Amino acid sequence: MVKVLMKSVDDGGVTKRIASALLKANIPLLLSMMLSSFAFGNNPVESTTVHGTITDASTGEYVYGANIFLRGTTIGTVSNIEGFYSMPNILPGEYTLIVTFIGFSKHEESFELRKGKSLRMDVDLSPVDLEGETVIVTDELSEFEHNINISTISISPRQIKSLPSIGEVDLFRALQFLPGVAAQNDYSSGLIVRGGNTDQNLILLDGITVYNPSHLGGFFSTFITEGLREAELMKGGYSAEYGGRLSSVLDIKTKDGNNKRFAGSAEISLVSSKLLLEAPIGNGGWLFAGRRTYIDKALDASRKLGISDFEFPYYFYDLQANIYQDLSPNDRLRISAYYGNDVLDWEEATANIDWGNRTISTRWRHLFSDRLFSTFMIARSKFSAHFNLGGEDAFRGVDRVRDWTAKGDLTYFRTEDHEISFGTELKDLKVEFFQSFDHLEVVRIDQSPKFFAFYVNSRLSLPGWVIQTGLRSTYYNDSTDKLTFSPRVSIKKVISNFNAFNFSVGRYYQYIYTFNDEFSFQIIDQWFAIDKSVPNQYADQIMFGYETTFSGFDRVTIESYYKKMNNLLVGRPVFAAFDERLINPSVADVFEVTEADAFGFELFFEKRVGAINGNFSYAHSYVIKQIADEPRYWANWDRRHTLKGVMNYHKSKSTQFGFSWVYTTGFPFTQQLGTYAYWEPEYRQPDYDLIPGSRNNSRLPYNNRIDFSITKHKKIKGAKVDYYLQIINVLNRKNIFAVSWEIEDTEDGQIAERNDFRGIPLFPTIGIRMEF
Repeated sequence: MVKVLMKSVDDGGVTKRIASALLKANIPLLLSMMLSSFAFGNNPVESTTVHGTITDASTGEYVYGANIFLRGTTIGTVSNIEGFYSMPNILPGEYTLIVTFIGFSKHEESFELRKGKSLRMDVDLSPVDLEGETVIVTDELSEFEHNINISTISISPRQIKSLPSIGEVDLFRALQFLPGVAAQNDYSSGLIVRGGNTDQNLILLDGITVYNPSHLGGFFSTFITEGLREAELMKGGYSAEYGGRLSSVLDIKTKDGNNKRFAGSAEISLVSSKLLLEAPIGNGGWLFAGRRTYIDKALDASRKLGISDFEFPYYFYDLQANIYQDLSPNDRLRISAYYGNDVLDWEEATANIDWGNRTISTRWRHLFSDRLFSTFMIARSKFSAHFNLGGEDAFRGVDRVRDWTAKGDLTYFRTEDHEISFGTELKDLKVEFFQSFDHLEVVRIDQSPKFFAFYVNSRLSLPGWVIQTGLRSTYYNDSTDKLTFSPRVSIKKVISNFNAFNFSVGRYYQYIYTFNDEFSFQIIDQWFAIDKSVPNQYADQIMFGYETTFSGFDRVTIESYYKKMNNLLVGRPVFAAFDERLINPSVADVFEVTEADAFGFELFFEKRVGAINGNFSYAHSYVIKQIADEPRYWANWDRRHTLKGVMNYHKSKSTQFGFSWVYTTGFPFTQQLGTYAYWEPEYRQPDYDLIPGSRNNSRLPYNNRIDFSITKHKKIKGAKVDYYLQIINVLNRKNIFAVSWEIEDTEDGQIAERNDFRGIPLFPTIGIRMEF
């Protein structure tokens, strides 16, 4: 079955031919669809527009995805990421505005609309308890009929905190419980999305690219959960607004800052401590959050007490700050910054390494009219790493990525059914990579690529249909000029209330990449940019899906996908071994071109409210790679079957239980068949080496992990206090995620000995968090 499947993919299946044909015709098709969309919708002379902003009444934060509609009509829309909405072309008369969103009470307000006068209606929504069974999810049909959310899932800080975690609640680990998302192992928070490598994910923090979004070699992500407003993961089929990566987009939005009152939160666990403060200032608010681990302090104390002699002087910290001001009802200016660092200063091992991210941005939100909404941003992102291994005369290195970005996005609400967005993005990158050994420079790479992108997106709602078309064009300049076009089409066919079919096809390009591939493990991402020596990396994706509600579940989706990844890069052995000096080599000198196919289907059930809530998913997937003319093989992260489940049980107002479960088939690995002897001319004794079998022709045993948590809620002098106990891997199963091989001397001669790398054993942790 495996051989037949691989051959069918190599020869090109039906799905591949459909995707290729659609993409070849996509650009003229897109242009005709965009132009024809202007024929739909009317614009009566007497009509006017109702618009405004939806906010959280308790904090002043924008509410994204709220359902807004007029009772007794078919007019409706949803709020965007800045809480803004606009409903054009409404005839004069009396109406009732209804606004709903999960976690907030329904808002109803009657108003009279007069001829030729636009009406602004800002709405504050009051939060309600999500855990009670009395909460009913209603009035979401507007969002369902107007939006296309193919392969898109949003996650909130509340959902992240409800999951059992390894000493620290973490966004990336929460995302790993979603279908189509995997981790390399228990110790990594990196995301493998539908067969793509970890560098194929565009990670955005308030619109700023983050190049190394993890700590401790991937054990934790860099984002402070309490400072987040929402994260949206797009596993494919994302709009033309996004570009530069092949597999997915993770769009993370942080809180602006409470403009109602002084508030904060604090948390202490066995691993780290966190603090968040926010308060009003002028016509806006500010927020500050910080986190530091104390693994180094705990181990140092245990050594002084004679409990353990183990030394690991490592720690990391994160700082996040935001401040904003409303300059007018139509203008908001926001400045945000992030600073994170990892430090390993190990004198005994003569190892000194520090690495981290810094971002800062200025964002202007402006409403040109009741139909034209805009955001403009200038940002700087920097990742840098310095390492010194072995003392003064040993191994040294520097790895830096500096990114200046200017960006503008505009959305025009042409009619109540037609929305057009367009924008530009300019990036100026500086990539530096340097390594020396014993004062001899062995590697130096300096690159200064520049990007200019323009996109246009059209979303048209018709009775029973939603059609989204987009085109992104990117000009790339480093050692050569390259111009690419990325057409994208998404279609939703609504069958009935909360029943719809989805389809999406698109092309996606990537211009920078990391040396983190399946042949090596890297603590730090090493980024490089393509040049004229290699072709553009691109992926063609096609997806089909069906979404509905079912038997108490708020959302049920079935999705199938095929992704063809072309011109991927894998490191040549000379680069890893440093057999020669590499001073500003071409990309082709260091990497060779590969390709990959990823395909499968996913089933997802989600229940968002009630005393019992959570989700369950199943994924059946394949990831096949090929290097040059070598035989095709299963990628290291290929997993045939994956079952995941998350459940939260609110036994009472004061007690909450959490359960999570992950089952996956084992990872593929290369079986060693034995050893062979060989002689060097200058030696009398033979040396031995391993005889490998076909690449990744065997599989490790299945992985199975169950986690558990219990949280007690209390109120102490007006503050909410949570005490929690979490147990990771309650079955203490010894899951194997990788193997290594070495030659062992035995009485029967030299044999190939396998060493297994196992996941996290049974691991309990406790902590306390407080909100005030």
